[in-house]
Amino acid sequence: TFPLLATRLVHSGPDRGSPHSGTELFFATRTGTRLGIESHLFRAETTKDLSLWTRHIVNGCHSSAEMIKEVTTSCLYHSQECRLVIHYEKGFSVLAEQKTTDEEGGEE
Repeated sequence: TFPLLATRLVHSGPDRGSPHSGTELFFATRTGTRLGIESHLFRAETTKDLSLWTRHIVNGCHSSAEMIKEVTTSCLYHSQECRLVIHYEKGFSVLAEQKTTDEEGGEE
């Protein structure tokens, strides 16, 4: 399974213009995982199927972001350990990691 929060629709339909009769219809997703990025290519039978699938994927991703609201992960920024905070409404922040007193050589 792949989390909708980390999934994006990256391609839908033909490369140019409206699909013609007999044209194969595809859509692609890209998902971030702990091991990197995974891409998946899917084929739809009809333009209606393509439209439904892509709409459900986009709406599901948006609903997932609204429900979760905020995601935090560790990262490196200019060789400094930081936290990347991505918030649904507030955007993103890169925050310096707070050192605990143990790490500074002090006692709690």
